[in-house]
Amino acid sequence: MFFVAGYDTTATTLAHASYFLALNPEIQNKLFAELREILKKTEGELTYEALQRMKYLDNVIAETLRLYPVTS
Repeated sequence: MFFVAGYDTTATTLAHASYFLALNPEIQNKLFAELREILKKTEGELTYEALQRMKYLDNVIAETLRLYPVTS
C-alpha cells in the first residue's frame, strides 16, 4: 500500500509539473537549456550527479509542489 501511495503522489507531481511547463513555455525553454548544458558536460549521460547540478529543475519542482501540494 505504501508503494502505491508513493507512486501516486510522484505521478501527480509530475503531471502537474508537465501542465505547469506547458502553460509557461519560457520556463520550459529555460529548463530545456539547462538540460542541454548538463548533457553536453556529461557527454549525453544523465546521471544522478548531473541531476543534482540542475538547480533550475529543483526550482521548477519546488514551485510545482508549492502550487499543487500533494497533501491536503
